[in-house]
Order: sequence, then structure tokens, then C-alpha cells
Amino acid sequence: MVACGQVLACWTLLALLAGVSADPARYDHFRLYRLLIETPAQVEMLQQLEKQSDSYAFMGHARQPNQNLTIMVAPHKIAEITELLQRYELQGSILLYNMHELIDREKATIKPKGTRPEEFGWQFYHH
Repeated sequence: MVACGQVLACWTLLALLAGVSADPARYDHFRLYRLLIETPAQVEMLQQLEKQSDSYAFMGHARQPNQNLTIMVAPHKIAEITELLQRYELQGSILLYNMHELIDREKATIKPKGTRPEEFGWQFYHH
């Protein structure tokens, strides 16, 4: 299960990525990876990747070895990130296989603006 801090960071990032569009952005099959950066070459590769591609959403920045980094990867970049992880011998794990499933679960806990205060609790919050 993803920690609360990661969920909040993901939501914040998604809100920024979605902008003020009439249709909400969809994140079907976007994956969330947690990487362990161990070498300067890995740091440099991830810094270049962050600069060059908008298909990756970095939650933090690659700064130094012995650092964990979480990134969200667009579906059309899954093969690329898999190849980069192998080539640079980056250790990591997939936290979520489908980011939008998390968004859908979170949406189910949001009550509409007109909801009476007594209907709120630990499971629900308002928009």
C-alpha cells in the first residue's frame, strides 16, 4: 500500500499536471516506480531524463547516490524505463501499476460541497 505522504504528493502532482481542463486528465496505466539511486551515473541519467521528457513525473530530483526517488511513468514509456533500469542497474520496484485506479478510489471518498458536517468522518472529506 502506498504511504499517505506518497498519495498526497501524487495528488498534488496530478492536480498540477491536469491544469484547468474541462475534461479531467486520465492516468490509466501510468506506473509509479520507487528507485534506489546508487551511483553517480544513475544520478546523471535520471537528471537528463527529467530534463528531456515530459512523459515522466519526478516526485523529487535525483541529486546523489544512496537516494530513493519516486517517478510516475506514462504507459508509452514503460519499455524505455525498463530498459534504462536494466542498463544502469537501477534497483527499484513498481508501487502502482495503474495510477488511475488510485485516483478512482480516492474520488470515492470525496463528498460533494453541500454535504452536512455530520456526514464527514475519517473515511470522507469534501472537495
